[in-house]
Amino acid sequence: MEKRNWFAAGRGIPATAVLLLMITVPLFPATADTTGGDGAMELTLRDCIEIALKNNMDIEVARFDPQISTTAIDQAWGSFDPSVYLQARNSEEDRLSYFGYEVQGTESSRWLATGYDQTFTPGTNLSFDFFLRSNTSEESAMGDVTSSDSWLADAQLTVTQPLLRNFGKDLNKRNIYVAQNNLDISQEAFRSEVITILNSVQNAYWDLKYAIGWLGVQEQSLKRAQDLYELNKVKVEVGALPPIEITTAEAEVAARRVGIITAENDVREAKDALREVLNLAEEISDWERDVIPVDKADFQPVEVDWRQEIEEAMANRPDLVQARLDLKNKLIEIDFRQNQVKPDLSLEAGYGQAGLNQDQFDPVTGERTGTASLGDALKGMFDGDLADWYVGATFSMPLRNRTAKANHAAAKLEKTQAELSMQRLEQQVVVDVRTAIRILIGSAEQVSASKISVRLAEEKLAAEEKKFENGLSTSYNVLLMQEDLVEQQNEYARSLLDFKKAEYGLEAAKGTLLSFVGVEMTGDDGNDVQ
Repeated sequence: MEKRNWFAAGRGIPATAVLLLMITVPLFPATADTTGGDGAMELTLRDCIEIALKNNMDIEVARFDPQISTTAIDQAWGSFDPSVYLQARNSEEDRLSYFGYEVQGTESSRWLATGYDQTFTPGTNLSFDFFLRSNTSEESAMGDVTSSDSWLADAQLTVTQPLLRNFGKDLNKRNIYVAQNNLDISQEAFRSEVITILNSVQNAYWDLKYAIGWLGVQEQSLKRAQDLYELNKVKVEVGALPPIEITTAEAEVAARRVGIITAENDVREAKDALREVLNLAEEISDWERDVIPVDKADFQPVEVDWRQEIEEAMANRPDLVQARLDLKNKLIEIDFRQNQVKPDLSLEAGYGQAGLNQDQFDPVTGERTGTASLGDALKGMFDGDLADWYVGATFSMPLRNRTAKANHAAAKLEKTQAELSMQRLEQQVVVDVRTAIRILIGSAEQVSASKISVRLAEEKLAAEEKKFENGLSTSYNVLLMQEDLVEQQNEYARSLLDFKKAEYGLEAAKGTLLSFVGVEMTGDDGNDVQ
């Protein structure tokens, strides 16, 4: 079965090739409305797509969602950022005598503490603490005041490693994985929004093309009615027709003028609809700027491989891609909740070194023989004068553990729910694609049939006009043939534009409209298109 060939050189050619197909037929007769005026914008469909990508407000709003999702990834990585702290304190305390009636001495201290703490992806926590303290003690006895100073320097390194609950790189990076999936979801949502807007653009473009063409048909219909009216006047004057024939033709001229008024209003509405979706009107005066669609609606009979179209939709539909990513998040949540059911068993090890240096006194005379210094305390710490270490394990488990078990059960139910939702969505995708294909094939068949109807209606009108010229028909019959031609021209034009819209509609249903028109997702966050 022959695959659809949308472009002259193959379907993969970008829309800059301007949708050239094998058979090109004018949509409607040319009208004065397509010539434009001062400041008029003559737009191809590709022009409209590029303008919409740049100006459409819905696209501008949707651009922010991937950017916001990107910040969530940084937030998730923040769980593994190291932290430092710094504390300082100065204090003084009075010491009372044994009986508590008077101050016997004072003790003042100054200390500085700093540290570093970081958790790594396996769940390992590493902390380092450094403590520096200076003490000054003054005592009063029998009128004499003595003082002593001391310095303490202490460094401690602690490592904690969970072995059951909260153990494992993937487990602890779950928020990062979820945030990355959510970024992909937001990018797919943005792609879906762009597809929706571009589909609206092409609908508005072809609706305007139809409205302008229908106005042209109405103008030609009016001209035919006017020509018939003038001919009837001549024939009545020479006695070849009764006067009633003038009245009949004149009434039809009036009716067709009403049709033109309606068609002109339809053109104005269609132009406003295109201006709106393109966001062309920055100022009030811009609403009066004319827009003229210049592309022709080209047609080529199509044959469709249903299976391949559905396979493309299954791979590319944004909502289906989002559903798969959401299911991934549900599986990540199940793994985490299953881990949280486990008891908490952690190993902890620590090692520390300290140095203490204080004033030295003669035990007999009480005289000071040495002065405490910070340098000696730090030296003692590095030399390991005072060292300590420990290794231990901590085990804990909530009795019955109902919260963790309930969370795990809920996660499994949500995963099952997501699977069923995705299956339902897959069914809907199949229905959407099959419906779009039927519309495309039906509109293609309608184009072929209505084109023949237009040709036959033209032949019937020509024959009726010849009969009328020979006195074998009436104005009424000619007018009927004219109306039939107008109706067939309208059906042909509508079916041709329905075919063009169905082309894009099928690509939108498959989620491949962007590649179909040569648009790519760009930007680090996937929030830009070109």
